[in-house]
Amino acid sequence: MGNKELRKILLVNNNQKTYTQLKRFLSDNRYEVCIVNNEKNALQMLKNIPVDIVLLDIITPDISSMKYLGDIKKNYKGIPVIITARGKDEEIAQKFMESGAFAYLSDPIDFQQLLDCIEIALFKRE
Repeated sequence: MGNKELRKILLVNNNQKTYTQLKRFLSDNRYEVCIVNNEKNALQMLKNIPVDIVLLDIITPDISSMKYLGDIKKNYKGIPVIITARGKDEEIAQKFMESGAFAYLSDPIDFQQLLDCIEIALFKRE
């Protein structure tokens, strides 16, 4: 990357252990990580700080989570959103993908798979 600016990731996650591990891993892979603990704070941060990608952790995938994804996709076009969630419900994953998520990853997160998704999303964005 040379002197280029680091790519900025907005990490929306309220689990301190998880976001600490993710931040360390992503920082080690040359990404700048901003952390907020809920979707409402994420929308506020997006108004003020340009980011390249959003990692949105969903504790309980539901209609409000889908609404936040829709708000991000509507108001911040072009910013890929990767969903991370507990459980492996294929039907819910499909709904998020149909609503504009770039990817839907189930816990426990495979960090290499996440990194691959981020890199593909950023490549497709350019």
